Amino acid sequence: MTNATAQKNFTLKASFEDFIVEEILGFDLSGEGEHLWLYIQKTGMNTQEAIKRISHYSNIPKRHIGYSGLKDKQAVTSQWLSLYLPGKEDIDFSQFNDENIIIKTLKRHNKKLKVGTHKQNR
Repeated sequence: MTNATAQKNFTLKASFEDFIVEEILGFDLSGEGEHLWLYIQKTGMNTQEAIKRISHYSNIPKRHIGYSGLKDKQAVTSQWLSLYLPGKEDIDFSQFNDENIIIKTLKRHNKKLKVGTHKQNR
């Protein structure tokens, strides 16, 4: 059989669940401070869209939401975001209802999450 007649059947990615990414910080959060950090899981959505939706729900300007890295849209990804809340109470995310975003963890920290802060992606 020649290369011209050879046929290969395979699928690299058939669904979002075929590509899963978890962001790992590499340090512990302090539990106190002006920033509320969220660990979210999102499906079929890039980081900027997730920030837009969380900004809208929380009424926090997008410029006050930090992230460490951009994650693939065509995947299930978990990553950290930070919301700047100086002198404000935690936002109640119990009514946050988005079929593409699950908020897994909420914790306070004294610093904003900045690009490149995380240790690795797994």
